[in-house]
Amino acid sequence: MDPKTRSEVLEWGVRALSSGVVAVELKPEAVADAWDAAKRWWAGLRGMSREAVAVGGAGRYTMPSDCEMVIDVFFCGESLGITDFEPYVMLDVDEISATSLSVPWSSFYSTLGLYMQRHEMGRRILSAEPSWDWDQESSALLIYPTTYTGAIIAHYLSTEVRDEDPVHPATLPRNDLRRMRNRDRDLLLRWFVADLKDRLGRVRGKYQGGLPSAGGLQQLDGDVLRGEAAEEKQTLKDEAISLSDSPPMIIG
Repeated sequence: MDPKTRSEVLEWGVRALSSGVVAVELKPEAVADAWDAAKRWWAGLRGMSREAVAVGGAGRYTMPSDCEMVIDVFFCGESLGITDFEPYVMLDVDEISATSLSVPWSSFYSTLGLYMQRHEMGRRILSAEPSWDWDQESSALLIYPTTYTGAIIAHYLSTEVRDEDPVHPATLPRNDLRRMRNRDRDLLLRWFVADLKDRLGRVRGKYQGGLPSAGGLQQLDGDVLRGEAAEEKQTLKDEAISLSDSPPMIIG
C-alpha cells in the first residue's frame, strides 16, 4: 500500500509498527501527532513549492500564512506605456528592416543591439522594469514600481504538507502526497514510522521492571524501539541530504 491521504497514512503507520503481544500501544491522537511532526520535519527540510497569483496595482501583497519565503516572481503582463519611449519594442526582429532603421545591412544587427540596449536602459531609468522584494517580518511581497498593473505569479516555499484530497468538485488545494516524488514520499513516511517507534518506546520505557501480567512480569521493548528510532532518523537525515536538489536561485 502506498498511502497518499491522511487517513491512509495513519492506518499504515500503525500497521508498520505491528501489534505487540502486550497491549501497550499508542493512542490515535499520538499517532496523528507523530504524522504532523513528520510533515513539519519535511517542510523544514525541503519545503513545498507553491504559487500565489495576484493582479498588479497594489504594490504590497500579503502572502498566504504558510509562506516561508518567496523564491521568484513572474510578471505576466504590464501596462506602463513603454512603447512611448521605444517604438520598436513591440516589433519582432523579422519585422524590422534595415530601411526602417536607416542603416546599411552590414551593420543592421549591431545597430539593433544598440537599440535594445537603449530600450533596456530606458526601462530601468524610468523604473519601468518591474522588480520585487520580500519582507520576511511582515510576510509581504513588495512590487516595484507600484504602478505595475499586470498579473503576478509568486513562487514560494510553504511550511505545510497538505495530505487531504480536495472535496469534489473542487480541484484545489492539491494533495501534496500525490504530487511528491516517490523517493520524497518514501523518506517522509519512513521518518513517520521512526518517530512512532520513538514515541512508543517512551511509553513502554515507563515499565522498566516489566509489566505485571497473569504469567508474571512481561519485559517490554521500549529501549530497543528508541534505539532503532534514533538510528533510523540519523540514516534518513543523511539520505535526505544526499538526495537534496541544488538550492533554488533566489532572485529579487
